[in-house]
Amino acid sequence: MALFVRPRTDRTAERRAVRGGNAMQQEDRLVAGTRQAQRLIAAGKAARVFIAADADERIRQTLQNAAQAAFVPVETCESMELLGRRCRIAVPCAVAAEEKGD
Repeated sequence: MALFVRPRTDRTAERRAVRGGNAMQQEDRLVAGTRQAQRLIAAGKAARVFIAADADERIRQTLQNAAQAAFVPVETCESMELLGRRCRIAVPCAVAAEEKGD
């Protein structure tokens, strides 16, 4: 009696089709945290900066000044919790920056 053996196939393409394409291309490249955002701005790699409305005033002013000096647009998020969720982290986040695409 012969057994039918299914040939192995590359299922990566099938998985990508189910997810809607290449996952890395679709995800925003967000960096969470004040220091990481400052590093991106200083390196000229920040496309946008997100600052939570309920963040500490000192943090907000520091990042707004750095972003304006580097001509990076600043957007305000409603709360630190929403910004944390947007960055896909489990804790609130005061500042996030979107990295420029290469």
